[in-house]
Amino acid sequence: NSLKELSKTTIKDLKSIKGIGDSKAIELLAAFEIGRRIVQEEQNGKERAEYGKKILKGLSEQLTNEFGKGFR
Repeated sequence: NSLKELSKTTIKDLKSIKGIGDSKAIELLAAFEIGRRIVQEEQNGKERAEYGKKILKGLSEQLTNEFGKGFR
């Protein structure tokens, strides 16, 4: 079962899982929808976001400036 398949499930399907009631099923579907929109609108349909590379590069530069190369 992949996350993509799980995100296409219904409230009824989710509620059939032990321990998941109305509220949790709705919460899960809302989270799936938010994730879908992020992929569609922010990532232009790409499964992985490119901005993470920029964040890591910037963080690396900041830490190097503050603590020097190969900081510990």
